[in-house]
Amino acid sequence: MRIVKLSAAILAALFLSATATAATVTQEGSGIGKDGEIKVKVVFEDVKIKNVDILKQQENPVLSQKVFTDLKDEIVKTDSTDLDVIAGATYSSLGLLAAVKDAAKKSRNHFEES
Repeated sequence: MRIVKLSAAILAALFLSATATAATVTQEGSGIGKDGEIKVKVVFEDVKIKNVDILKQQENPVLSQKVFTDLKDEIVKTDSTDLDVIAGATYSSLGLLAAVKDAAKKSRNHFEES
């Protein structure tokens, strides 16, 4: 009976230590849109994109609206920057994707050091 209790305690400790090592990293990245620099803050949890915040952008608000809503949401949903651009806002889309890729590159360096 002691062995079973000890095994359960060991499993619980392993589970808790695995949960405690879940890493959350926040990185900034930048890319160039049609009208200038696009800066983002990206939250990565266990190397997956969990959130993207737009910190700075100067894009045309009408043309880029879907870039900073729909495309941004799709990046988080798919955990990817390998996505199609928004029609009519190609350079704004490419700038956002580049900014997220830049942040991802920086976060990879952090995860590799951990």
